[in-house]
Amino acid sequence: MVDFAHLMLEKGKCCICSKPLKDSKHLNLAQLDKKAAWKFPVWNSVLLPGLEDRVVAVVCDGCHEAKMEGLDPGPIKYVVEACGEEIILHDIEELEDVEPIEDIDEKPDIPDFFTGSVKDQRHGFYGGLN
Repeated sequence: MVDFAHLMLEKGKCCICSKPLKDSKHLNLAQLDKKAAWKFPVWNSVLLPGLEDRVVAVVCDGCHEAKMEGLDPGPIKYVVEACGEEIILHDIEELEDVEPIEDIDEKPDIPDFFTGSVKDQRHGFYGGLN
């Protein structure tokens, strides 16, 4: 199986600015409330029903750092699909919206340390993988 992190850092592009990711030290993932019609990569939650097969964008270090500093790096334009060693970029505007996490009625009572990414999901950025 192909290592997704290495594949993206070698061949991928930022889903905001379209710059190659080869100069990034981290693989910064953004979770979005759009439906994925593919198998990988997607984000799900085993703790919250209704959060299946949502799209993932990959963002360069520069755009991620700008967002974390309160700046606006621009909108996410694309999301990624990995098919073997091929990276496919999908235009985010062409994908189906799914119910945002804030609107899901039945949230389980789970400890806060499990919900960091859930609570921060509104801005879409999930930490980088080294």
